[in-house]
Amino acid sequence: AAMCVESPAIAESLLESFDTLGLKAILADYLQEPPCVSVRKWMLRRSRLPVSESGWHQDGAFMGIDIKSVNLWLPLSHCGGASGAPGMDMLPARLDKIVSAEGAVFDWSVSQKQVAGATRNEGSSGPVSPEFFPGDALFFDHFFLHRTQFRPHFERLRYAVETWFFGSEAFPKNQVPLAW
Repeated sequence: AAMCVESPAIAESLLESFDTLGLKAILADYLQEPPCVSVRKWMLRRSRLPVSESGWHQDGAFMGIDIKSVNLWLPLSHCGGASGAPGMDMLPARLDKIVSAEGAVFDWSVSQKQVAGATRNEGSSGPVSPEFFPGDALFFDHFFLHRTQFRPHFERLRYAVETWFFGSEAFPKNQVPLAW
């Protein structure tokens, strides 16, 4: 992974694209305050192979829950589904709390047993693994339960841009906000 701010040309190009799409106004309306970008969570990412099965998490578990957030995940390569490159496994349910880390590998992660419990509690049919193409966009908040898609034998890498936006007044204390 590399931080977008480490490449001013990439950072500037992305912010210009976001402006062209009217994203700043949409985010300000959703967050009810001017948006800022997280320096620490604005990343160019390349998947690692093999993918860990234990990667289920909610970003709020390490960023905090009393924040206003939106993540924009942009795949730069064909991934997910049966593409041969890991996309994202996700629980298609609206959560408003952090799922227990009981039985998980890390204190910020979620065990497969807890994912199954969240599936039952939220009336979901279970995790899904959509297919993504370059330029697709996935928006989600800090309660969204997800992981890098796990399958035992991926042969292709995935490239993506992750951009976390926060309200300028309600951002995580462990992040570095960038006014935009």
